[in-house]
Amino acid sequence: NEISYDAIKSFAEQNGVKLVEVPVKAKLQDGAEEYENKMIQGYNSLAGRVDAVYMTNCGNRTGSRMMEYLDPLYKQGIPVFSQTGRNDVANGAMMTVYRSDFNEIGSFCADRLLQIKNGKKPGDLSQICNESQTFCINIAAADRAGIRIPFKVLLQCDKIYNRIGQNEEAR
Repeated sequence: NEISYDAIKSFAEQNGVKLVEVPVKAKLQDGAEEYENKMIQGYNSLAGRVDAVYMTNCGNRTGSRMMEYLDPLYKQGIPVFSQTGRNDVANGAMMTVYRSDFNEIGSFCADRLLQIKNGKKPGDLSQICNESQTFCINIAAADRAGIRIPFKVLLQCDKIYNRIGQNEEAR
């Protein structure tokens, strides 16, 4: 996930945001439970030290233990945003904007390959794919952090979860 990390780091530098990193020494090869325990310790160490948390894709995070990651943060009023999508939000992250459908990317790539096959030079083709994103919020997670989501924001959501552990049953 180096590309995402570089983008996050660049954004933080450009916007005067202090990025707090918590390296986790365990590896998945050490065992899934040991790895997840170390991840939970890492998240818990952020409580009281940061203003917000952006959960990246970390391999073995399970929904059944998600609140072990997040409760210490929410008790401090710290919002948690997820990179990986609605499953994290269903299980307790407050919000995400994510790619929900890879069909647009597939069509875009197929079109570019076809144009190259038909003689166009790759450098002459636009590489901007305007794919749609999905925006979802978990109201119960926001409540836990003491955050009231404005109605205008809720109107923009593709999915709204009203409890933690809701899984795919969004309304």
